[in-house]
Amino acid sequence: MRIKVHPALCNGWGECHRWGREVYPLDEDGHCEMRLLEVPPEYEDHARLGAMACPEQAISIIDDDPEAARRFRIVPAGEVAVRLVASDGTGPAAQVLDPA
Repeated sequence: MRIKVHPALCNGWGECHRWGREVYPLDEDGHCEMRLLEVPPEYEDHARLGAMACPEQAISIIDDDPEAARRFRIVPAGEVAVRLVASDGTGPAAQVLDPA
């Protein structure tokens, strides 16, 4: 998975950093410092959540797994994220993720 930040669209909200501190470093003005990154597998969930949380949609996900985006939802308040996880076969289960 790779991510691309579009600097002209970034307004420094910091939501990407809130959900993916390891992936989205911020400069002194609160703008994302990186432009293109190959995301290590252990940080893919954080990268996806950070991109989804961006109010300006300034982050593109370049992904080999098109189904991956369907596993996440961020509620409108932006306070929690829900990841759909495998269940025991009776239906999908959800896991609530905290940005802290």
